[in-house]
Amino acid sequence: MTRMNEQITMAKLRASTVLPSLIWNFASDSIRDFSKAELRSEFINGIIVSDGSETLFSGIKNEDNAVVFDQANEFEEQQGLMLFDLVHVENEERTIVGHVTIRENKRYIDERLNQVLWQQILQSVAYCIVLFALIWALISRLVLLPIVALNKRLNSITREISQR
Repeated sequence: MTRMNEQITMAKLRASTVLPSLIWNFASDSIRDFSKAELRSEFINGIIVSDGSETLFSGIKNEDNAVVFDQANEFEEQQGLMLFDLVHVENEERTIVGHVTIRENKRYIDERLNQVLWQQILQSVAYCIVLFALIWALISRLVLLPIVALNKRLNSITREISQR
């Protein structure tokens, strides 16, 4: 989660630095290329870039982690969203030229947590099996073998006594 938050914060910083001048200069192809590159991060599920009046880029990852491009104006679910304005600065004059919405990839985090959970379960089962085998070997060697040896000696003593 920390790594995801760091990556999304870095994506916000990059977008805040690059996109305002691209929007200001009407560089639509560069806006799409930049947004597609940011969407490749495993921690980002969707990006919407708008200039306030229209959507300039909209992309989201589907269940297969493939990027689908569409012209959505907003994401359906509102959880895990980072919204921020794009501000172009020229001659110390600040102008809001657009907005960006980045959606976290919760599915990636859930998949990673499930992998870690199953790994821990399998590791615990393996430890239990090894521990059971060691306990069995120790009990066999320290308790059962001496009892079997004692039983054999008692049987041989009993046979000697009964033969007399």
